[in-house]
Amino acid sequence: MHNAFMSDESDRLKEARKAAGFKSAADAAERLKLDYPTYAGHENGSRGFDKDQARRYASTFKISVLWLLYGLGSPSKSFDQEILDLPLDKRRQAQEFIQWLKSKEGS
Repeated sequence: MHNAFMSDESDRLKEARKAAGFKSAADAAERLKLDYPTYAGHENGSRGFDKDQARRYASTFKISVLWLLYGLGSPSKSFDQEILDLPLDKRRQAQEFIQWLKSKEGS
């Protein structure tokens, strides 16, 4: 399932849905209690989805929300675990990068 070069979140969403055992976008939409056109738009890339919706998808499909949104880490490993698995110097760099990203919010 993991492919670091997937083009965007819609591709990752489709892969996650399939890996979670949903044969079609319609099956996933039904389980998520979403209108089919809304979910299908998220999966085919014609509509974006926000962080809250990404959290919902990640929970349903049992994947990492950061992988879904940004392709970071492993689809099934939490971001916390990804960070903890890094050597100490890389963990510090990751923390500094996260702080930098937070400073850019709302810029």
